Amino acid sequence: MKKEVTKKNSEILADKAANKIANFILCLQKMFATAMYKLSKNWQRKQQWLFLCTICLLFGGAGVISILKPVSGNGLPKNIKAEKLTAYPEHEKKSRILITDDEFKKVHRFKQDNPQIQQVRPGLFDSLSVVEQLYYSQKK
Repeated sequence: MKKEVTKKNSEILADKAANKIANFILCLQKMFATAMYKLSKNWQRKQQWLFLCTICLLFGGAGVISILKPVSGNGLPKNIKAEKLTAYPEHEKKSRILITDDEFKKVHRFKQDNPQIQQVRPGLFDSLSVVEQLYYSQKK
């Protein structure tokens, strides 16, 4: 019974918080719309279109750049490469990856030699962290 009451209370609190956040966002939107109306109410139609096109080009260009920059790979060091780890079957029915001490040392040394790896290649850094976690979990 207590669990149901606390669950309902937490749902009510979550709904209240969501309503407050939504009302705050609506208030900000209304203030922005009012400010933009005051700024542009005396503009001619041509000025409004020019402003609209400028905003669209500015934010559209920023969006395209933010999409293409990670894909292009510009500015990334080319010498950072991951080494392939080997998998050893534990038994015939069920195979599982076993990380050897040597492979763990290579991963650890690689992370030490490349301190910028988290900023440059976050996916590779995450993979190396997973390898370390697997190594520690198999030692238990």
